[in-house]
Amino acid sequence: MKTPNVPKREVVDLELINQRLTELSQSLQLAEQQLEQVSIALAVMKELDSSSEGQELLVPIGGGVFFSVARSAVKDIKVAVGAGVVVNKSSADAQDFVKKQFDELQAYYQQLIMTYDLTAQKAQELQMQIEKKM
Repeated sequence: MKTPNVPKREVVDLELINQRLTELSQSLQLAEQQLEQVSIALAVMKELDSSSEGQELLVPIGGGVFFSVARSAVKDIKVAVGAGVVVNKSSADAQDFVKKQFDELQAYYQQLIMTYDLTAQKAQELQMQIEKKM
C-alpha cells in the first residue's frame, strides 16, 4: 500500500484506526449481549410478577433453552451487585436495580456507536487522502 507519494505515517495511522474499529466492534458485540441478558432478566421478573402461584412458567437458561417450573410464592430475588456480592431484594427493588443497569448499558452502547461512527469516518477520510496521493 505504501508508495513514494504516501507518507508512512498516514499508512500507520490508518492501520491503528482500523485496529481501534475492531476493538470497538468487539465492545459493541459484548454490550449487545449484556443488554440482551439484562432485558431477559427484566422480562422474567415482570412475568413472575404477573403470574399467579402454581402457574407454570418457562424460565430461560440461555441459548434458546427453557425449563418449566411451577410458580411458588416469591419473597425475595437474589441480585448480584458486584464483586461477587449477592443480596436479597424485593421484586420491585430488583426490577428497579436491573432497569438502572439496563439504562446504563444502553447509554454506554449508544456512546460506543457514536465513537465507532466517528472513528469509521476518520478511517474513511484518511483512506481517501491516501488514495489521492497514490
